[in-house]
Amino acid sequence: SRSKKAMAADTKHKIMTADAKDDKLGFKVLTTPPCDRVLVKNVDAGGWAARSGVQVSSELLFINGKEAKGLTTQAFTQALKSTRPLKLTFADPCPDPDAEKAATAIQARFRGNKARQETAARHESRQQPPTPPVPPM
Repeated sequence: SRSKKAMAADTKHKIMTADAKDDKLGFKVLTTPPCDRVLVKNVDAGGWAARSGVQVSSELLFINGKEAKGLTTQAFTQALKSTRPLKLTFADPCPDPDAEKAATAIQARFRGNKARQETAARHESRQQPPTPPVPPM
């Protein structure tokens, strides 16, 4: 298992600025601050976020230099809707180690079930009496 520090070192941060012409940002978050993490849950195709390279599961780290997860819901919403220029810092999505473990366990179970089914089918085919030959007429 990798440490949080090692995972953080692998994470790329993107700093983007929305200008006055960028009326709508074109992304939605999973939870609004204050919370542990501000993760992007939806990116509108063709919107500012998509054009800027924001991806689903990216983490919004900073809004104009302030930690996003520590803002009040009101300050967060106000900044995203009307503050321009708006400097946003995102972390690229990184694989969730728990999700990776779960996927590996599911795959192992599937392979195990498939192997058991194949073994049972072979065993069953051996248990059936051979079909007698049809005598010629």
